[in-house]
Amino acid sequence: VKFLSFDKYFSSSLLSTLNPIPPTSSGRRLSVESNAPSSYPRPTPMPSGLRSALRHAFAVEPAGPAEPSPEERAALEPLIAEVRRRGMVGPAVLFLESVSPLNNVGAQSLHFMQPFATAVLDPVRYAVLVKYLERRGSIAWVVEELQRDAEPRK
Repeated sequence: VKFLSFDKYFSSSLLSTLNPIPPTSSGRRLSVESNAPSSYPRPTPMPSGLRSALRHAFAVEPAGPAEPSPEERAALEPLIAEVRRRGMVGPAVLFLESVSPLNNVGAQSLHFMQPFATAVLDPVRYAVLVKYLERRGSIAWVVEELQRDAEPRK
């Protein structure tokens, strides 16, 4: 940080109270930078291109459905089968599509509910399910799976 010289704007008596750095023999006050010891670390310069410096700063997973691993699929298949068995594919798809922008917030709320949910559910399967729902595109995959073999109601 470099301070501006106030010598031409203020009297020297006022300056002596504002500036703790004593004047040199010539009467001029030194800037803070010239009084700083050379042992202070100097900031590293920014890379030549701003684009290269920020290339991975906001990296997200690619758009589209997130394909689950086999253990994630094993946790999701019973839920999808139960929704199909009850004939609730339409309401489930409507709900999932409406909350898909907030899938990470929903997964965090599932983390909050973990002590209560694991009292009645399998804790390992619940943890795998929550971890999958944190991924971008997980809701899209679940919606595709729900709609794949769904039969229209008459």
